[in-house]
Amino acid sequence: MPDVDRAVTEVSARGGKALDGPIDVRNIGRAAVVADPQGAAVGFVRSRPGDPADTGVPDEGQFLWMEYLAQDPVAAADFYKELLGYEVRDRPLGGGPHYVLAQGQHPRGGVLANPVKGARPNWLTYVRVKDPATLASRAQALGGRVLMAPRPDARGGSLALIADPSGAVLALQRYPFETSKSATAP
Repeated sequence: MPDVDRAVTEVSARGGKALDGPIDVRNIGRAAVVADPQGAAVGFVRSRPGDPADTGVPDEGQFLWMEYLAQDPVAAADFYKELLGYEVRDRPLGGGPHYVLAQGQHPRGGVLANPVKGARPNWLTYVRVKDPATLASRAQALGGRVLMAPRPDARGGSLALIADPSGAVLALQRYPFETSKSATAP
C-alpha cells in the first residue's frame, strides 16, 4: 500500500470509516484499520523496509488466501477495485457469485456472498496446512472450536474452519487441493 493516509481518506469518502490510524508503528511503517462500506474491517500497511517479494504459493504455516464474505459481493468487489486498483475476475462457485481480486497475474483474494445468515461481513484468512483435520483437532484441544471439519463436498476434504477461544475464525487449507468446483486460491 503506497499511501495509507490517502487510502483512509478514500475509504471514508466511499462510505467506510477509519477505525484506527493512520499511525506510525515503530519498526514497521505506516498503518491503519478501516471498516469498508459493508462494515468489514481491513488493515492497510506501508512497510518501512518495503513489501516482501511475491514468490508465489506460500509455505505451510503461512497465510495462503483471504476471502471476503460480503452481504453484497458485487458492491464489495467494485469497492476494492476502485480503491486499490484490483482487476475483478468472475469465478462462479457453487451457485453464487464469486470474484477474484487480482493484480496482473497474481490473485490476491476472493469475494463471495456470506454463507452464514445474519453474520457480519468479514475477511476470512486461510492458512496453508498439510493436514487440516489434525490441526482442527489440535485447535479444539487448545480451547478453540471446530466450526467445519474437513468434508468431501468442501474442496475435496481439504478445508477446515476453526475458531480460537476468543471466537476469531480461521480457515485451514491443504494446498494444492483437488476438486472440480474450486479454483479460488492462488
